[in-house]
Amino acid sequence: RAAHDQAVAGSEVALGAALPGDLVLFFEDDRHVGLYVGNGTMIHAPGPGATIREESVYGAGEAAIHRVIRPA
Repeated sequence: RAAHDQAVAGSEVALGAALPGDLVLFFEDDRHVGLYVGNGTMIHAPGPGATIREESVYGAGEAAIHRVIRPA
């Protein structure tokens, strides 16, 4: 699915309540998504052709985090 489709496929939760498996969506148009793995980190592919890696959810700055979705 596209990141936008994932953004509406569950319930929104606060970042502080995120659990492993929740989706972290970035930017107002939800154009990027990471999978929360705990302790403020996520796994994601930072761009086309990039290797999937684990990084801080704050890597692009806290303002870039648009919402957190707990999948249905």
